[in-house]
Amino acid sequence: KGLTNAIISNSVTTIGKEAFQNCKSLTNVNIPNSVTTIGEQAFAYCEKLTSMDIPNSLTTVESGTFRDCKKLTSVNIRSGVKTIGMEKSIGRGAFAYCKKLVNVTIPNSLTTIESQCFWDCRSLKSIIIPNSVKSIENSVFSGCLSLTEINIPNSVKSIGQSAFSLCHNLISITLPNSLTTIESQCFLDCGLNSITIPGNVTVIKRQAFYSCDGLTSINIPDGVKTIG
Repeated sequence: KGLTNAIISNSVTTIGKEAFQNCKSLTNVNIPNSVTTIGEQAFAYCEKLTSMDIPNSLTTVESGTFRDCKKLTSVNIRSGVKTIGMEKSIGRGAFAYCKKLVNVTIPNSLTTIESQCFWDCRSLKSIIIPNSVKSIENSVFSGCLSLTEINIPNSVKSIGQSAFSLCHNLISITLPNSLTTIESQCFLDCGLNSITIPGNVTVIKRQAFYSCDGLTSINIPDGVKTIG
C-alpha cells in the first residue's frame, strides 16, 4: 500500500492478473514498449493513479484492468492495441467506476466495446467512437452523468441493453443507419429532448426511453414492427 512509483524494465512482456491491484498509493507507472499483455484487473483499485499511456506494443488488456481507479482522468489507448478483454475489443468493466475519467482515446483497431466498460464514469464528457467499432455492448456508458452528446458511426451494428441508461445529461445522440434494434432500457432516464430512429430499425424493446422526462419529440419510421 506504500508503493507510489513503478518503473517496469524493457525485459518485461506481460503484466499478469491483479499484478498491481489495490496499490492504493500508486500514482505513476511506466509501461515499456516491450509489454504486449496486461492481465485482468492488473491496476484495479489503484485509487491515486491519475493517467495511463498504453504503448503501441500492447495487444491485449484484460477485463477490469483499471476498475475503480478513482483518480484516473486520462487514458490514451494507442493504435497498436488490438485486444482489450476479448478479441479486438475493450474489455468488460475495463474502466468501470473511474469516476474522474474525462478523456479516453480509442484507436481504430478495435471492433467491440464490451459490457460495462465505462460504467459509472460520471466525469466522462465526450468520447469519439471510431469507424472500426461494430458493437457497443450492455451498459457500456451507463451512469456517465457528464456525457452530453455522442455520435455513433455507421459501422456499429448493435447497441446493447442499458447502453446509455442513467446518462442524465445526454441530450443529443446520432444513431447509425446500420442499427436494426433498440434494446431494452437503452436510453432509460436519459436527458434526451428529441431523437430520430434510423430507418432500418424494426424493433424497439421494452423501456427503451423509460423516464426520459425531457423527451418532447420522437420520429418512429415506417419499418418499426414492434414497440416493447
